[in-house]
Amino acid sequence: MRRPSSLYRRQVNDPLRRRLRMVAGEAQSQRVDAAVQRVLMLLSDDALAAESAKAVTAGEFELECGVLDQVWEDPRVFNRRNQLERQGIKVERVPVETEVAGRTFQRTRLRVQF
Repeated sequence: MRRPSSLYRRQVNDPLRRRLRMVAGEAQSQRVDAAVQRVLMLLSDDALAAESAKAVTAGEFELECGVLDQVWEDPRVFNRRNQLERQGIKVERVPVETEVAGRTFQRTRLRVQF
């Protein structure tokens, strides 16, 4: 019995490869959308009002968000930052270093000033 040529196998596998790439792209897109929604939720009017009520210092507080660096330049987050800036609320990223058991970890926090 003759084995199929590599060209035949490639032709058979091409639709599978295309489908796998498409599904992987959709999953990546869903992860980015979820991260953007998380940041937009933190920057919503209600969330900011609730956090400002709990703030220790008047006029400023910081929020933690693990996906902030991934979506900071996303157009939806950028537009929300501009919208807040027009209202007199300054939102910026602040790098924070934490040392635990001799190891240094870096995170980014969201500083909100009003």
